[in-house]
Amino acid sequence: MRLAVVNTLDSFMAVSSLPRDWIQSPFLRLLFQNIVTEERSDIRNASLSAWRTALTIVSSTPGWLENVVAQQLILDWYSIMMTPIGVPINSTVFYYPSVAADNNTTPERHNVDKNMLSQDLSLVSVEIILKARIAAATALAYLTACWPPQVKLGHFFEIPGHISKCIIADSGRYFSPNLNPLHKLYQHAAKVSGCDRF
Repeated sequence: MRLAVVNTLDSFMAVSSLPRDWIQSPFLRLLFQNIVTEERSDIRNASLSAWRTALTIVSSTPGWLENVVAQQLILDWYSIMMTPIGVPINSTVFYYPSVAADNNTTPERHNVDKNMLSQDLSLVSVEIILKARIAAATALAYLTACWPPQVKLGHFFEIPGHISKCIIADSGRYFSPNLNPLHKLYQHAAKVSGCDRF
Protein backbone atom coordinates (compact mmCIF):
# COMPACT_ATOMS: atom_id res chain seq x y z
CA MET A 1 0.00 0.00 0.00
CA ARG A 2 1.40 3.36 -0.95
CA LEU A 3 1.55 6.42 1.29
CA ALA A 4 -1.57 8.21 -0.02
CA VAL A 5 -3.66 5.04 0.34
CA VAL A 6 -2.47 4.36 3.89
CA ASN A 7 -3.04 7.97 4.98
CA THR A 8 -6.51 7.98 3.43
CA LEU A 9 -7.47 4.74 5.19
CA ASP A 10 -6.11 6.06 8.49
CA SER A 11 -8.17 9.26 8.09
CA PHE A 12 -11.23 7.24 7.06
CA MET A 13 -10.97 5.10 10.22
CA ALA A 14 -10.79 8.23 12.40
CA VAL A 15 -14.29 9.34 11.34
CA SER A 16 -16.57 7.64 13.85
CA SER A 17 -19.73 8.19 11.79
CA LEU A 18 -18.38 6.08 8.90
CA PRO A 19 -18.68 2.27 8.85
CA ARG A 20 -15.74 0.35 10.29
CA ASP A 21 -16.79 -3.26 9.84
CA TRP A 22 -14.34 -3.56 6.94
CA ILE A 23 -11.45 -3.55 9.45
CA GLN A 24 -10.81 -7.27 9.31
CA SER A 25 -7.92 -9.72 9.16
CA PRO A 26 -6.92 -9.05 5.50
CA PHE A 27 -6.53 -5.32 6.21
CA LEU A 28 -4.37 -5.92 9.30
CA ARG A 29 -2.31 -8.48 7.39
CA LEU A 30 -1.64 -5.97 4.61
CA LEU A 31 -0.68 -3.29 7.13
CA PHE A 32 1.75 -5.61 8.93
CA GLN A 33 3.27 -6.68 5.62
CA ASN A 34 3.71 -3.03 4.73
CA ILE A 35 5.38 -2.34 8.07
CA VAL A 36 7.90 -5.17 7.81
CA THR A 37 8.73 -4.94 4.08
CA GLU A 38 8.62 -1.19 3.37
CA GLU A 39 11.93 0.53 2.62
CA ARG A 40 10.54 4.07 2.79
CA SER A 41 10.23 5.36 6.35
CA ASP A 42 7.27 7.66 5.58
CA ILE A 43 5.16 4.76 4.27
CA ARG A 44 6.29 2.49 7.11
CA ASN A 45 5.41 5.14 9.73
CA ALA A 46 2.02 5.81 8.12
CA SER A 47 1.32 2.05 8.10
CA LEU A 48 2.21 1.82 11.78
CA SER A 49 -0.10 4.76 12.53
CA ALA A 50 -2.94 3.07 10.61
CA TRP A 51 -2.19 -0.18 12.49
CA ARG A 52 -2.57 1.61 15.83
CA THR A 53 -5.79 3.28 14.74
CA ALA A 54 -7.25 -0.01 13.48
CA LEU A 55 -6.32 -1.91 16.65
CA THR A 56 -7.72 0.84 18.86
CA ILE A 57 -11.03 0.66 16.99
CA VAL A 58 -11.20 -3.14 16.88
CA SER A 59 -10.24 -3.58 20.54
CA SER A 60 -12.97 -1.16 21.65
CA THR A 61 -15.68 -3.72 20.82
CA PRO A 62 -15.61 -6.88 22.98
CA GLY A 63 -14.77 -9.98 20.97
CA TRP A 64 -13.85 -8.18 17.75
CA LEU A 65 -10.06 -8.25 18.11
CA GLU A 66 -9.82 -11.93 18.98
CA ASN A 67 -12.14 -12.78 16.06
CA VAL A 68 -10.05 -10.75 13.61
CA VAL A 69 -6.61 -11.84 14.84
CA ALA A 70 -6.28 -15.60 15.28
CA GLN A 71 -3.38 -17.12 17.22
CA GLN A 72 -1.87 -18.59 14.03
CA LEU A 73 -1.82 -15.13 12.50
CA ILE A 74 0.10 -13.77 15.49
CA LEU A 75 2.57 -16.65 15.18
CA ASP A 76 2.99 -15.90 11.47
CA TRP A 77 3.65 -12.23 12.22
CA TYR A 78 6.10 -13.13 14.96
CA SER A 79 7.97 -15.56 12.67
CA ILE A 80 8.19 -12.91 9.93
CA MET A 81 9.63 -10.40 12.40
CA MET A 82 12.10 -12.97 13.75
CA THR A 83 13.47 -13.98 10.34
CA PRO A 84 17.27 -13.69 10.55
CA ILE A 85 18.71 -10.75 8.62
CA GLY A 86 19.95 -11.83 5.21
CA VAL A 87 17.56 -14.80 5.03
CA PRO A 88 14.56 -14.41 2.69
CA ILE A 89 11.28 -13.71 4.46
CA ASN A 90 8.73 -16.50 4.11
CA SER A 91 6.08 -14.71 2.07
CA THR A 92 3.85 -17.79 1.77
CA VAL A 93 2.05 -16.60 4.92
CA PHE A 94 1.42 -13.15 3.39
CA TYR A 95 -2.01 -12.03 2.27
CA TYR A 96 -2.34 -11.39 -1.45
CA PRO A 97 -5.65 -9.81 -2.49
CA SER A 98 -7.07 -11.14 -5.71
CA VAL A 99 -7.08 -8.70 -8.59
CA ALA A 100 -9.76 -8.99 -11.23
CA ALA A 101 -8.47 -8.77 -14.76
CA ASP A 102 -10.32 -8.01 -17.99
CA ASN A 103 -10.78 -10.74 -20.60
CA ASN A 104 -9.58 -13.47 -18.23
CA THR A 105 -5.99 -12.25 -18.49
CA THR A 106 -3.58 -12.36 -15.59
CA PRO A 107 -2.94 -8.84 -14.30
CA GLU A 108 0.62 -7.60 -14.53
CA ARG A 109 2.16 -7.05 -11.12
CA HIS A 110 5.40 -5.51 -9.96
CA ASN A 111 6.57 -6.46 -6.49
CA VAL A 112 8.05 -3.26 -5.07
CA ASP A 113 9.00 -5.08 -1.87
CA LYS A 114 11.06 -7.85 -3.48
CA ASN A 115 14.37 -6.49 -2.13
CA MET A 116 13.05 -6.51 1.43
CA LEU A 117 11.50 -9.94 0.97
CA SER A 118 14.73 -11.44 -0.38
CA GLN A 119 16.79 -9.50 2.18
CA ASP A 120 19.61 -9.33 -0.33
CA LEU A 121 22.08 -7.16 1.58
CA SER A 122 23.59 -5.94 -1.69
CA LEU A 123 20.23 -4.33 -2.54
CA VAL A 124 18.92 -3.20 0.85
CA SER A 125 20.89 -2.02 3.88
CA VAL A 126 20.91 -3.66 7.29
CA GLU A 127 19.84 -0.30 8.74
CA ILE A 128 16.62 -0.29 6.70
CA ILE A 129 15.89 -3.91 7.63
CA LEU A 130 16.43 -3.13 11.32
CA LYS A 131 14.14 -0.09 11.14
CA ALA A 132 11.43 -2.30 9.61
CA ARG A 133 11.96 -4.92 12.33
CA ILE A 134 11.69 -2.29 15.06
CA ALA A 135 8.44 -1.07 13.49
CA ALA A 136 7.16 -4.67 13.33
CA ALA A 137 8.10 -5.26 16.96
CA THR A 138 6.30 -2.05 17.93
CA ALA A 139 3.22 -3.19 15.97
CA LEU A 140 3.16 -6.55 17.78
CA ALA A 141 3.71 -4.87 21.13
CA TYR A 142 0.75 -2.58 20.45
CA LEU A 143 -1.33 -5.62 19.54
CA THR A 144 -0.40 -7.16 22.88
CA ALA A 145 -1.26 -3.90 24.69
CA CYS A 146 -4.68 -3.81 23.02
CA TRP A 147 -5.44 -7.48 23.65
CA PRO A 148 -8.23 -7.95 26.21
CA PRO A 149 -6.66 -9.04 29.52
CA GLN A 150 -9.42 -11.59 30.13
CA VAL A 151 -8.54 -13.43 26.87
CA LYS A 152 -5.31 -15.40 26.95
CA LEU A 153 -2.99 -14.54 24.09
CA GLY A 154 -1.41 -17.94 24.35
CA HIS A 155 1.74 -19.30 25.85
CA PHE A 156 3.78 -18.72 22.68
CA PHE A 157 4.82 -15.24 23.88
CA GLU A 158 6.34 -16.67 27.03
CA ILE A 159 8.04 -19.88 25.86
CA PRO A 160 11.09 -19.26 23.63
CA GLY A 161 11.01 -22.91 22.49
CA HIS A 162 7.64 -22.36 20.85
CA ILE A 163 8.82 -19.12 19.28
CA SER A 164 11.83 -20.92 17.82
CA LYS A 165 9.48 -23.42 16.17
CA CYS A 166 7.90 -20.49 14.35
CA ILE A 167 11.06 -19.82 12.38
CA ILE A 168 11.60 -23.25 10.94
CA ALA A 169 11.45 -22.66 7.21
CA ASP A 170 9.18 -24.73 4.99
CA SER A 171 12.31 -26.07 3.33
CA GLY A 172 13.31 -27.67 6.63
CA ARG A 173 16.20 -25.31 7.38
CA TYR A 174 16.50 -24.37 11.01
CA PHE A 175 17.66 -20.88 11.83
CA SER A 176 19.83 -19.91 14.76
CA PRO A 177 18.22 -20.57 18.14
CA ASN A 178 19.77 -17.33 19.45
CA LEU A 179 16.55 -15.31 19.49
CA ASN A 180 17.55 -13.16 22.43
CA PRO A 181 18.41 -9.95 20.50
CA LEU A 182 15.10 -9.80 18.61
CA HIS A 183 13.11 -10.85 21.66
CA LYS A 184 14.74 -8.00 23.60
CA LEU A 185 13.83 -5.70 20.72
CA TYR A 186 10.22 -6.89 21.04
CA GLN A 187 10.28 -6.25 24.79
CA HIS A 188 11.68 -2.76 24.20
CA ALA A 189 8.90 -2.04 21.72
CA ALA A 190 6.40 -3.30 24.29
CA LYS A 191 7.69 -0.74 26.79
CA VAL A 192 7.56 2.03 24.20
CA SER A 193 3.96 1.20 23.36
CA GLY A 194 2.96 1.04 27.03
CA CYS A 195 2.48 -2.72 27.21
CA ASP A 196 3.40 -4.26 30.56
CA ARG A 197 2.23 -7.81 29.89
CA PHE A 198 5.62 -9.49 29.61
